[in-house]
Amino acid sequence: MPEPFVPIDLYALMPEITLFIGLLLLLPLDILFKNNRYLYLCATIACIVALVLCLFQWHTLHAPQSLFSGHMDFHPTGRLLNACMLAAATLSLTSFGRALPHSAQPLGVVSFLLLVIGSLFLTAAKSMISLYVAIELTAIPAYILCMSSPHPHAKQIAFRYMIWGLLSSATMLFGASIWYAKTQQLFFQVPPHAPYAFFWVWLFIAALSFKMALFPLQRWVTEVYSLLPIPFLSYLATAVKIAACVAMARIAFALQDLNAHIWLWSALAVLSYTYGNIAALRAQNLRTLLAYSTIAYGGFLMIPMIQPNKSIPLLFITFGFYLIAHYILFAILYQLEKYPIHSFDEYPSIPHRHRIFMSLPFALALIALIGLPPTLGFSAKWFILTSLWTHATHNIEYIVVGLALVNTLLAVFYYLKPIFAMHRPLHRHLNTSLSFGVIELRAKLLWMVLALALVVGFGYAGYFLQSLASTSFFE
Repeated sequence: MPEPFVPIDLYALMPEITLFIGLLLLLPLDILFKNNRYLYLCATIACIVALVLCLFQWHTLHAPQSLFSGHMDFHPTGRLLNACMLAAATLSLTSFGRALPHSAQPLGVVSFLLLVIGSLFLTAAKSMISLYVAIELTAIPAYILCMSSPHPHAKQIAFRYMIWGLLSSATMLFGASIWYAKTQQLFFQVPPHAPYAFFWVWLFIAALSFKMALFPLQRWVTEVYSLLPIPFLSYLATAVKIAACVAMARIAFALQDLNAHIWLWSALAVLSYTYGNIAALRAQNLRTLLAYSTIAYGGFLMIPMIQPNKSIPLLFITFGFYLIAHYILFAILYQLEKYPIHSFDEYPSIPHRHRIFMSLPFALALIALIGLPPTLGFSAKWFILTSLWTHATHNIEYIVVGLALVNTLLAVFYYLKPIFAMHRPLHRHLNTSLSFGVIELRAKLLWMVLALALVVGFGYAGYFLQSLASTSFFE
């Protein structure tokens, strides 16, 4: 095994330091060059270098590295997850970066890098204080990105989003202060002399539920999804959600000895999953469908929290297919929104030469989100639901599995709607004179490669599960 070439404390932070250096270089580049292409180049290089460093650390770190008096924990498996998140950030910058108006690009790129740094810290947070700081590092850039959107109502929507976000942050900080007053510690551990004090952590769970768009704290999702440009929306809806789920999983591990919390996780899972699926039935465009879908999948990600020791390691497979499927859909959405094609009813006006390349990855991504074979989405749902059923100790766990299957049937109706719309014959009232233009070869290759990853992952899901089943990353 190669050894680190710098002190171990500094070595563990190298990906974040690299992103921060890239962030500092953006200011002189913006002053020296009027062309924003150099900003994208600098941010992309920083993400790629950080990605390589994360993969190198995954290979060389023999044990988790605790920094800042144990408040941050950089785990080898966590670095593999960070590498996937940085790959998503690189795709957002390189594939969708030009979706921003010219005037918003400098501020947008700076905020995006801050969002990436915050999401990496969020996966490493081990205490209440580090978790609070990491969440604020992801929240503040998100507010700025909303305000810089070209949407005509961006300021009003961003202001409402910020107010809700500030309320959730205040709730989290209040819960942390009460927990510290009761237990004299900031880590998620139940002291034997004060087991009931842990109920104050429910305030932390409520704040994280807002970040993950869980019911009933999901009101901001549809508005924010309607205004954010694709580069930022793609990362916020996937990597940041995954990072928040990791933080939630750490809390679930700490709560596993308290049976009362089984009902909490079950309620969050069932209510969010059911609400997202029912609301998505009325979606008439891909943005709205993805907004309700992220609420539903937030609920599905809560199911492994019911049995932390048995099911939480299975989250890695869910994270993988969630990233891949959503990036296929966001890549296709980016191409569609370059032209006046928004609602499903307009899909038949897409030229046939483009639908040939678009339809297969589009269908595979939606089928994966339903949870059907032969995609990685089926493997993720199968492993999680069978694990919950096999190790169930309470009747509520059987009910959760049953309702999850019912929700899968609901998902069939709205996920198949855009697939059928794309293959519907062209109606006379539709605009047939659209200048759809040329889809770049790299965009078509991206769709195909990601779609292939969904199918290949289906075949190798068992191998991935066996490799990650014993991980202590979430503990």
